[in-house]
Amino acid sequence: MTLPQAGWRSRASAARAVNRQSWTGAGSAAVEPDYGAMPGPMAYAAPSLAPDLAPSKPFAGVKWTLSLGGLAGYEWVVHQGVSPLGEIFLIAALFGVIIQKQPLRFPPELLLLCAFAGVGLVTSGGSMFPDIAFQGAVNMFKLAIIMFIFCNAIRTREQFRAVILIFLFMYALYPMRGAMFNYVFGINTQGRVAWNFIFSNPNDLAGFCLMPMAMAAGLLKTERRGLIRLGAMLQMLGLFFIVLITQSRGAIIAAFLLAFFMLVASRPKARTIGLLAVAFMAVLPLVPRKTWERMSGLSKISLDDDMAGVDPEGSAEGRYAVWQVARAIFMDNAVVGVGIGVYSRVHRLYARNTAAKSLAMGARDTHSTYLNTLAENGLVGAGLLGMLWIVAIIRAQRAIRELRGWSPMIALQLRFLQLGFITFLVAAIWATFEHLAFMYVYVSLIFVLSELYLATMRADQSAGARRRPA
Repeated sequence: MTLPQAGWRSRASAARAVNRQSWTGAGSAAVEPDYGAMPGPMAYAAPSLAPDLAPSKPFAGVKWTLSLGGLAGYEWVVHQGVSPLGEIFLIAALFGVIIQKQPLRFPPELLLLCAFAGVGLVTSGGSMFPDIAFQGAVNMFKLAIIMFIFCNAIRTREQFRAVILIFLFMYALYPMRGAMFNYVFGINTQGRVAWNFIFSNPNDLAGFCLMPMAMAAGLLKTERRGLIRLGAMLQMLGLFFIVLITQSRGAIIAAFLLAFFMLVASRPKARTIGLLAVAFMAVLPLVPRKTWERMSGLSKISLDDDMAGVDPEGSAEGRYAVWQVARAIFMDNAVVGVGIGVYSRVHRLYARNTAAKSLAMGARDTHSTYLNTLAENGLVGAGLLGMLWIVAIIRAQRAIRELRGWSPMIALQLRFLQLGFITFLVAAIWATFEHLAFMYVYVSLIFVLSELYLATMRADQSAGARRRPA
């Protein structure tokens, strides 16, 4: 790769061109530019080959494989929720991973998820509903397979970028579009907007919006111009708006935390802060008044009256009553729990036998990932799943520390993913996510981004060492 002899207005423009051309190379291999081709007055030290400037075309340089195509198809199915082709796409992707030449990856996060499913499988025989518990454990192994595919199918930075772009496009095409449609036409439940499929619960829809917000924010740092950058900006704003119109108090708290932490991490210019403030003020009048009424009800939280005065519809009171039943189930089954996927059935029996409030009667969901995991899997399962989350966060932190000096933009993109996952776990206090694929897809993307760019950085540094004279 040779830089032109003339026409450079600054060293920064030359460095950007180097990074742009390095994106179009094969895979993630470092390409050594010919700095000697530049005229004497413009000579300078070789910049890092870190890809701080992405190509303008969405799929430039992407090496399409069977595994990557299967992942793209799966991302379509998991968002639109109607097509029965999900397993076919996953089988194709799995076959593509197996036949590829690269060594297979088995990160600790994947092994912990397999251990979590394995414990559930072994203990399912002692459940009150053994058949359902057994099937629940099998479903967790399926989620482990999905995680295995994501960790192994994405091998280059161009492929990672393509997966992110497809994910965000599908999220915009289905749950975002559907939620906006329901908002415009007044289709809601007690004023709360949702969509269909796994997005039919407002709390779940709002929680799922947090990681795409972080992905879109990352694109704003790596995409400097064009429709992709504009789309990422609009999607961030749209996702934040959807969180507000779901009226999910937990997710709204998590979304504001995510926005605050991303601003602190990115240290934006005053102009950027001003633009964000203008955009927020433009959206604010469109948010239903009931959203702020529900948020103001948090000031009335009181355990003495079992959350009765938090909201007029009794949502907080009912959730607290359900949590009391979940606590009783956990205390009676503290070691290995009652079995994966059987909580609602066990809850119905406990609520009837413990004279719980009427708001907690019937086959109910905990609406809490942590209480649900403790009740279904006990301390053993909760410990394994908690270790999975901690390992993913620590992995990202270590990679950020190493990447910061090589490529600040990539380090910041990874920081946004880490913050998105952390705030997703905050929203999980009020929603049940551990049985759904999104959580493990997020963990896989953190692993892939960390490992992919650490390998590229080390190759770049090694190439720089070889160039250095003895």
